[in-house]
Amino acid sequence: MDLKGMLYLPDARHFRRNLILDLWILKDKISRTWVKEYSIDLVNFGSASYFKTWNEEIIFLHLDTVVFYDLERKCFRGVKCLGYNRTYVIYSKSLFSLGIM
Repeated sequence: MDLKGMLYLPDARHFRRNLILDLWILKDKISRTWVKEYSIDLVNFGSASYFKTWNEEIIFLHLDTVVFYDLERKCFRGVKCLGYNRTYVIYSKSLFSLGIM
């Protein structure tokens, strides 16, 4: 996954054990140096799925809420989904107005 133009990997094993999401960033491609850049405590969320990044935020789905974690401010915000047990996809390649009003 891409974060700040760098490759990063969430540590899924550590997350499943203690509900702390560690994000490892590839700092140097040549020497293959990985650095744990962030540790995000998700204990209050129990389980979470489908981690994605967008504009310096980590996005994940928790029950019927899409949760955003701001890496700079170190805070959460949530957006309630319009239904439960539906499939949600986070799409970030390109969203633009068609100019239709």
